[in-house]
Amino acid sequence: MDLSATEAANIIYAVVIGLSFGTFFNVVADRLTQEMSIVFPSSHCPTCKHPIALRDNVPVLSFLLLRGKCRYCSARIPTRVPIIEAGTAVLFAVAVAKFGLSVEAAVILVSIGLLLVIAIIDLDTQYILYILVAPGTIIALALFPWGPGSEWSIGEAYIRTAAGALAGYGMMGSIYLITKFLGKAMGYGDVQLAALIGAATGFHDVFGSLLLGFVGGGVISIYLIVVHKRSRKDIVPFGPFLAGGAIVTLLTEAAIGDWYLGFYT
Repeated sequence: MDLSATEAANIIYAVVIGLSFGTFFNVVADRLTQEMSIVFPSSHCPTCKHPIALRDNVPVLSFLLLRGKCRYCSARIPTRVPIIEAGTAVLFAVAVAKFGLSVEAAVILVSIGLLLVIAIIDLDTQYILYILVAPGTIIALALFPWGPGSEWSIGEAYIRTAAGALAGYGMMGSIYLITKFLGKAMGYGDVQLAALIGAATGFHDVFGSLLLGFVGGGVISIYLIVVHKRSRKDIVPFGPFLAGGAIVTLLTEAAIGDWYLGFYT
């Protein structure tokens, strides 16, 4: 598609802001798992505790220049740091390209940010933190009328987001109970995350979001088993796949829900 100069400038701006937020999301994920403040102390190497200078805190670029190591103690910087920074920049750019510099884009990016942090922590620890999911669900419920629900009246939007949260919780809760009965229960955090996803996407899109998560998780899990990176007994965190399905849904607006519901109309 052809972009105007203003649209191109907005996307570049979104990339820059996204890179910065990617750094922030990494910090939040690391510090919450260590029960640290996300504000104090300032950025520092977790190994040698040396403060990180501004020149060494430039998203992606600093990682490349430092060859993935701390300048002072040569401890390795996790590869996921630049991946999250670059990935967040891409997601911000896609959101702005789709929705422009709008309140709707901002609300959607708030949900995406929450989902990213939850996914990072689940990948690192195999835990979904209630301290993120509970307030995240409330935030998603409160902001939905100005984000994915902006096409409806405020009253209808609130009904749709509440129904989405209940549907997500109910669907994943049912699966949780079934797997628990079979002796192979998934984590209850996934059930709570499904409620957040339902609140963020609304009733119309929660089914498509969870379906994408299940398909993505299944495909990746099978691949890891086939290439002998995981065995059938290994636990593969499911939260990142659920979060990924929700992010795709949010960025494609109603396309996923329309496709899913089209089978029944």
